[in-house]
Amino acid sequence: MEEKAPDTSRISITAHHTGYTWYAHGLSHRALTTSLGGLLYHGLNPFMRAGRLLLGVSDIETYLVQRHLILDHLMDREVSRYGKIQVLEMASGLSPRGMRFCARHEGRGLTYVEADLPAMAARKRRVMEQNGLLRPGHSIATVNLLAASGPESMESVFARYLSPDTRTVVVTEGIINYFPLPTVLAFWRRIAETLSLSGGGTYLADNMPELSTWAGRRLIRPAKRMVELAARGRTFLHFQRPVQARQALLLAGFASADVHRPESFFETLAIPRSRKPSFIQVLEASAPGKE
Repeated sequence: MEEKAPDTSRISITAHHTGYTWYAHGLSHRALTTSLGGLLYHGLNPFMRAGRLLLGVSDIETYLVQRHLILDHLMDREVSRYGKIQVLEMASGLSPRGMRFCARHEGRGLTYVEADLPAMAARKRRVMEQNGLLRPGHSIATVNLLAASGPESMESVFARYLSPDTRTVVVTEGIINYFPLPTVLAFWRRIAETLSLSGGGTYLADNMPELSTWAGRRLIRPAKRMVELAARGRTFLHFQRPVQARQALLLAGFASADVHRPESFFETLAIPRSRKPSFIQVLEASAPGKE
């Protein structure tokens, strides 16, 4: 009998908050928001404003928009470099990225697959179809990141929706800090192996690191506590230094890896800034395809 993967549905509640955040910043459609998302967004705002004014910290809202737009930029760069690609965005929640990406690159024959847990995937598919937001090549699938086999596994979604001969970008936004490091490393190994056995590609993600200095901990721990409150559970900080994240990605089987800081995009992207250095990392790792 096949072992059922653990339920990760507690994570989905944060999708309501992030979905409303994208909308509040003009990045999304009203249909991809919920009343719960609005309640969380407006409920957290007084605390985030206080953090910005009193401490100059990068609050959750700044962090969300920074990572989202940087990931968008890196995906567009993949299109510029390689032409026809396909995208698998897992744990996509109410993200508008697929909608906006397909609109920007309409007519180029690109494939975009969003995947999430069953309830969220069904909800998103319904609202996207009802509002005419699904374009050709854009699909919504069901996935459980922790399922190593079966119809809800990443490998199954890849086999059913994507071409084995086309370069693939795999995106997981706002997800890896919900899992302990061994779980993350096992998932990275599966992604690297899947890309290596197909047409190759790039993995994109964000990470909230464990900062070793007192000043760093002062910046990141309030954000961590707010995320845990919204997610109704523990979160995990991974890697004190960028070199540790790079090494972990290489050990997982990727051929190359980079760790980006938001500050390096301030002159090229219209992303929000804070008085203090941003605490987030954007991870980029590549795997060559089969020969």
